[in-house]
Parts: sequence; C-alpha cells; structure tokens
Amino acid sequence: MPCALPVIGTPEGVRGAINYLHLLRYAEQREWSQFVTIPPSGILITPEQGEVFSLLRRDRQVD
Repeated sequence: MPCALPVIGTPEGVRGAINYLHLLRYAEQREWSQFVTIPPSGILITPEQGEVFSLLRRDRQVD
C-alpha cells in the first residue's frame, strides 16, 4: 500500500526537514524526489512565493 509524505516550504526549510528525517533514520536523503517549484497558479496547496516541495513515496506492508 503506497503512502506519500510531502514536505513544503522554502528550499532551505525543505532540505532541513529532509536532513532531520535522515538523522532520525526515517528516510534516506536519496529517496526523496527532486525539488519541484510550486507554480504561481498553484496546486491544491497555496504556496508562498519561492517555496518548493519534495515528496517521499514508499510502499507499506499490509498485515
């Protein structure tokens, strides 16, 4: 069963969150997508100018 964890914010904030989750052994840094710039037209999330997001997608085991 797939799940996804988005991290949204400034490039520095997103990189910091990814690094922190790596330190907690939650996810390897290489597992995250490349940064995606949120376009001015937006997506379902209303971005602040200059924000990016990165996505971690994993398959979960179903018991």
